[in-house]
Amino acid sequence: MDLDGGVRLITTGTPIENHLGELWNLFRFINPGLLGSLKSFSEKFAAPIENNHDRAARRRLKKLVQPFILRRTKSQVLDELPQRTDILIPVALSDDERSFYEALRHKALVFSQFTGHLKIIRDYVEGQSIAYQYLDGHTSETAVTGLLRLVQELTDFHDRRS
Repeated sequence: MDLDGGVRLITTGTPIENHLGELWNLFRFINPGLLGSLKSFSEKFAAPIENNHDRAARRRLKKLVQPFILRRTKSQVLDELPQRTDILIPVALSDDERSFYEALRHKALVFSQFTGHLKIIRDYVEGQSIAYQYLDGHTSETAVTGLLRLVQELTDFHDRRS
């Protein structure tokens, strides 16, 4: 990541607990080199913590990154969040848009920073025998590339019809 700036700052809503590779990637931007290469980070921290629940490795990593993190939990900011506002605006679709909509009607893309929420959705989808793809930090690059290619094909199809 080659951005030239006097100050680097990252804000994220993603819990660090999701996948330590995400933490490494954030620090690769904010403080390059602090956590070493991805390979050495995985060997020294990610694998021992994620696979073996190594408390000593977890303490070492926490000591290394803690000075750079201001972490606020949901319960700490809940009072500061505004009430949710819903605004419904009905939109009539053109024939081409309706055709495209019908083609994609049973497809959905769900993002959540709360892995527990994704598990509820995953359990429901499986209970309904609905085909789905689940992507997280452990998804192979080949699988992600294939899905991105599919999304691009659908986008191209829509563009050709417009």
